[in-house]
Amino acid sequence: NKRYRQLESVNTDWLKELSRVAQVKDLQLSISGGNDDTRYYLSTSYYDEQGGYNNSWANRFTSRFNLDHNFNQDVSIGFDSSVGRSKRSKSTSSPASLIYTLQPYESVGSADFSARNPIEVSDQYFEDPFDELDGRYSELTSWRIDLNSKLNWMVTDDLSLNAKGGITYDDGENNNVIMPNRVVEEAGKLKGEG
Repeated sequence: NKRYRQLESVNTDWLKELSRVAQVKDLQLSISGGNDDTRYYLSTSYYDEQGGYNNSWANRFTSRFNLDHNFNQDVSIGFDSSVGRSKRSKSTSSPASLIYTLQPYESVGSADFSARNPIEVSDQYFEDPFDELDGRYSELTSWRIDLNSKLNWMVTDDLSLNAKGGITYDDGENNNVIMPNRVVEEAGKLKGEG
């Protein structure tokens, strides 16, 4: 009965404990100008998001430059370029899914999650819910560069020639991270993997 009274006195709000208030920063700057024959545009932006829980975040940087020039009434050229880098991380678990596994009488920092034996539950290989959020996540990094040009030539009032060309470079890397913990190691031993 003493143990029951101890458990009864705990009422943990797991969603509150495992999540946080998300924050977003979005900064943008642009400059444009020119005259009748030459026009330019330059912009840059930075986006930073700290998600609702650990290992849930994203940041992105992009920059663009456009230039258009008229040689005369009949011939004009244009050039535009952009470069962007984005990086994001996401935990493979979310607080919303964990609160269905955790009980209100379990407490933060307790090594005694008495409601279950995680080794016997097929997909819940964690002892501490913070291990689950912080120790299993994926990170994706991507780069994109675009370079484009165009040429417009008004040969006659009824005939114009347009030429366009461009190149795009895309690169990405995705890393999945699973940090070891005691429960995963014990489950592996039970299955004969260790």
